[in-house]
Amino acid sequence: MDYVFQYMYRILIALIGVMIAGIFFTFSIKNKWIQWLLILLPPFVLLFLIRIPIDIISFTFVWLPGMAACVFSVVSIIVRFVKVIVKLRKKTFYKSYLVRFIRPALTIIFFSLAFHLVKLSEEYADERGIEIAKQLHQRCNQENSIPLRIEGWEDYHSGSSVTYEGRFGSKYPVRYWASSEDPNTFKIEVRHNIDESLYIYGGINQKLQKQYDRGDGDRGEKIDIEID
Repeated sequence: MDYVFQYMYRILIALIGVMIAGIFFTFSIKNKWIQWLLILLPPFVLLFLIRIPIDIISFTFVWLPGMAACVFSVVSIIVRFVKVIVKLRKKTFYKSYLVRFIRPALTIIFFSLAFHLVKLSEEYADERGIEIAKQLHQRCNQENSIPLRIEGWEDYHSGSSVTYEGRFGSKYPVRYWASSEDPNTFKIEVRHNIDESLYIYGGINQKLQKQYDRGDGDRGEKIDIEID
């Protein structure tokens, strides 16, 4: 997870740089608190995306508008950069004009941050599902039995158990159930969204394997999981 902290560190440095630049370039502008409210509030709203896993519904009504705002901000920065060059040539440039770059820059930064943190949360849920499956797999082979439910997890329909894993506010359901087809097999599903899931299979004298379901019945090959 070192690359995560490196990424967060770079985001933090970028935010500090934008804030310092904003304070410097708006030093002589009146009613700065109103201006800063209008600059900072819209981008900060995008941070709430961290708590919303990506699926068809949330992508259509939440993530897609956020993505549109991010694309619009990129275009806005390009247009404003061209205007700065024109103003410099005409010698009509004022440093306070640069404050107009701050909101689109923060929009891009916060949307990128939210997207990456949601994907990292999804990866963490997968890692936890695999770790739980390893522990259950070893337990099943030691005790020579498949548990019907997991103690401490919530009861779910069809005799299954469910818990929730994730980080940074977004959580993903991790569901366990004993196979009705083979009494020596269990399954774990880490559900990413309404279409995509990670399935993990294990049991007594069975291989521990994982399989990704990308939706539309497109399940990948089963991949063996190494047990430490």
